[in-house]
Parts: sequence; structure tokens; C-alpha cells
Amino acid sequence: MNIRLDWKTLAEALGAIAIVMSLVFVGLQIQQTHSIAVSEILAANTGHRIEANAAIIENSAVWDKANSGGILTTEEVLIVERLIENVTAERISLYHHYWELGDDGAAEGALMEFADFFSRYPGIFNIWLRGQRSTNEAFGILTGEPPQRAQLVEIMQSRVDKILTRREAKRPNEMPNE
Repeated sequence: MNIRLDWKTLAEALGAIAIVMSLVFVGLQIQQTHSIAVSEILAANTGHRIEANAAIIENSAVWDKANSGGILTTEEVLIVERLIENVTAERISLYHHYWELGDDGAAEGALMEFADFFSRYPGIFNIWLRGQRSTNEAFGILTGEPPQRAQLVEIMQSRVDKILTRREAKRPNEMPNE
């Protein structure tokens, strides 16, 4: 009877080991799937970023004119709005993908990078802010409540202001740009 009990104990132990090994394997598969998803997101985002940057370069005169507060023609307004829309879609998409994957640090980094981008183009940022606030106001009129993205506008305003303030604090001896 001891031999049977030993075989039974051994079979149960092997079964438990097999279950643990399968759970480890599933965990490794999940980790690998997550890594693949992040790689695919980054690859797609790189393509979108290259396209957005190429469009800005192709329209650099209009971009610079808008950033400096120049008067834009109807066609130039359309170009600038689409350029800003492309950059916004690319940056927010990256944030959203990281957020969906549960990578809060990378999501936060994507928003910080977006704020840094806007801090380098304050005129473009002001155009973006006006557009976002106008859309949020229209949404509020139609639905009676503020859209979720209204919070994004305030977050971006706060972050861009902080970046600009810190940059100015680092350059106390330089003459301000006029």
C-alpha cells in the first residue's frame, strides 16, 4: 500500500508542478504579447510622426507665419488646422495606447512630450487652445455638459506654462525675444 500511496503522491506533485509551469508559461506569453503590442504601437506612431513632421516641413512658411501670429489666408488657416490636427492625433493616440496597456509612466511621458512640443511653438499652441476650447464650448452647448477632453486642455495649458516658466528662469541674463 505504501507503493500506491507514493505513486499517488508523486502523480499529484507532478500535476501541481505542471500547473505551476503552465501558469509561468502563460505569464511569459502575456509579457511577450505586451512587448509586441508596445513595439507595434511605437512603429505605427513613428510612421505617423514622420508624416506629420514632413507635412510641417512642406508647409514651414505657413507654420512659421501662424506661430508668429501673422495674418493667415483662408487656405493657410486650413493648412495650419490640419497640421495641428495631425500632430494632436499622433500625440494623443500614443498617450491613449500606453494608457490602454496600463503603462502610466509612458502615457505621462507622451503627454509631457506633447506639452514640450507646444512650448516650442507658442503661437501654434494658442491656435490649438482656441480650437479646443471652441470645440469644447460647442460640445457643452449641444450636450449640456463639458467633454472629457476639456480636462486635457487644462492639463496642457498648465504643463506648457510650467515648461515656459522654467525655461525663462534658466535664462535670466538673456534678452527676451521680441
